[in-house]
Amino acid sequence: MTDTAYEILQDGDVYKIRITRLGSFIQAAGGFSSRADAESWIAQDRRIAVIAEKKEPMASAHLRAV
Repeated sequence: MTDTAYEILQDGDVYKIRITRLGSFIQAAGGFSSRADAESWIAQDRRIAVIAEKKEPMASAHLRAV
């Protein structure tokens, strides 16, 4: 997802991630024991975002917009 920026911050012995998504509030994920754990979480979040973007909407005669 190209409209998302991640910044890893160290807070004492713990690492946090500041997540900035275009058109959204700034979010945070925390509690990582190492920078590598935080980087791994970012990689996973990016993979999930790519999958979500590629997923086609479900088409069904039973679904309708309300």
